Amino acid sequence: EPRLQPFAQALKAFGADLATIRTGALVGRRGSAARLLAEIDGASPDLATLPPLAPVLSEVRETLAPLAAADLSEPAGDHVLAALARLYLDLDRVPEAVTVAREARISRYAPDPAARVPGEHDRPSLAFAAVRDRAEHRWRRFDLAHRPTITSVRNTVDHAGFQSQPVNAEGVRKQAEQAVAAILQPVTTPDPTLAPPVFLNVSNHPVAAWSDTQRDAARSLAGGEVVDVPFPVVDPEVENVEPMADQVLALVDGHPGAVVAMVQGEFVLTARLVQVLEERGIRCVAATTAREVVVEGDRTISRFRFVRFRPYR
Repeated sequence: EPRLQPFAQALKAFGADLATIRTGALVGRRGSAARLLAEIDGASPDLATLPPLAPVLSEVRETLAPLAAADLSEPAGDHVLAALARLYLDLDRVPEAVTVAREARISRYAPDPAARVPGEHDRPSLAFAAVRDRAEHRWRRFDLAHRPTITSVRNTVDHAGFQSQPVNAEGVRKQAEQAVAAILQPVTTPDPTLAPPVFLNVSNHPVAAWSDTQRDAARSLAGGEVVDVPFPVVDPEVENVEPMADQVLALVDGHPGAVVAMVQGEFVLTARLVQVLEERGIRCVAATTAREVVVEGDRTISRFRFVRFRPYR
């Protein structure tokens, strides 16, 4: 009937947003869940006459209400995302539940409310990408209690079982339950006033020997001072560099404000450190240089001039 067309359109929009995990369009006071809820309330006398819908209207209302209770920029937005993730689990849509759980947890580490609301739908938003990236780095670095579980189940789901020792369906479901439960768990992060941002120099080239250009570039990249973290001397006969990596990481943990690290040294240990530091949300870079040759009489002298920092990934 014509008077039910707005309800049908709202139902279609909600279904499309739910199927494609369009969180920004789906939840909040102006999302498709809220619009569908309003249409149900407005058309309830007519809907009550339809046998397939009448018995489930109250249940649908109970499902939609938590999704429309608050905007994501508000403190209660965490509960909205938790309700959405739980809905996906109740629908046996585990990949979507895990995806929402991860993004919801990252939002908990976003001091800027702008990083908690998905960007524009009609065009890319560089500003949103920047603040969201900072929130994700904080999550990777500080959410040591829940990030490993969320990352593990997300990777398990994304690889579709194409792993050397894939987790069975029951295990995936259990991990997904843990990921969703983690959304509203307390967030632990150092007070920013006690942990100013720093650039870590993980190498055998002390900051004191750097050029002014390189020091200025490091300070600009991190937004703070540069701190030396000595790179160990690696015995060529040693096969396992893990103990040395642990020693370096213990020093890194003494700088909770670390946001960027220059890592340069023995190749295998460098690879391991970059892997772990990136997982902790510390962006890793290497210094690039230009070789300049100067001829002085019968001598040829090579000098290396710093050019820029290049990210490992």
